[in-house]
Amino acid sequence: MKTWDRLARKAELRERAGLDRRAGPRTDAFDLAGNDYLGLSGHPAVLAAAAAALEEHGLGASGSRLVRGTTGLHETFEADFARHVGAETATLYSSGYLANLGAVAALAGPVLLDAHAHASLHDAARLAGTASDTFAHNDLGDLERKLSELRPAIVVVESVYSVLGDAAPLAELHAIAAAHEALLVIDEAHAIGTVGPSGGGGAAAAGLAADPGVVITATLSKALGAAGGIVAGPAELRRHLVDTSRPFIYDTAPPPAVIAGAAAALGLAREADRDRAELARRAAR
Repeated sequence: MKTWDRLARKAELRERAGLDRRAGPRTDAFDLAGNDYLGLSGHPAVLAAAAAALEEHGLGASGSRLVRGTTGLHETFEADFARHVGAETATLYSSGYLANLGAVAALAGPVLLDAHAHASLHDAARLAGTASDTFAHNDLGDLERKLSELRPAIVVVESVYSVLGDAAPLAELHAIAAAHEALLVIDEAHAIGTVGPSGGGGAAAAGLAADPGVVITATLSKALGAAGGIVAGPAELRRHLVDTSRPFIYDTAPPPAVIAGAAAALGLAREADRDRAELARRAAR
């Protein structure tokens, strides 16, 4: 078929340009590239919590959150995570990617993103169908200029950027966004468990916990060593997500065993100051 010929030609061009990708099994003896920052994915307490939930609930959630996929484990974790980051409420999704899609789409309106923000955030802005633009990475002056032009409803950043490993100036970003009456959405994927008091993330470290002008998204697949995503913010946001967020409504809930493991990992991460200090030392080195 012509379709497959066209795709084969595109694949050949990507390979010539060095842009092809490979997905294969792990063969390394030491993990030098993974996101299990605190080593919690194999912690005995995490595995025990997941095993107990697996025995009780089975392998999958067997439905979306609004049908029969929600368990007490989901609701307890949401409340615990909200307390952890200082938010009023939190809402679980089956991945960090979907959490970002849900958050940005829910806050419909013009979107201004840091140029280095995660691909899921840029995809979310496009799928939301509203005007969007980027500002130069961590450039407060460019943010000011773009805010005057676009007048966005939300400014979207990461607290710790995955590629360069640098941190966003969250306090300054928040002040600029607030002056223009824009919400600040902070993707804390690489900061939960690794940054801030008790691993509460970059927003907590910047003194922005519980600020109604801040929405936090995160994945459970980095320092918590699990899988899933979450959006934290005011109660009005959760109600809106539950009523309208398509990635929440029409997707199967995260497996209860995974959330049980994530809950145990979150508890361990709170007490992991020594591991955070070692992680920071190695990152600096």
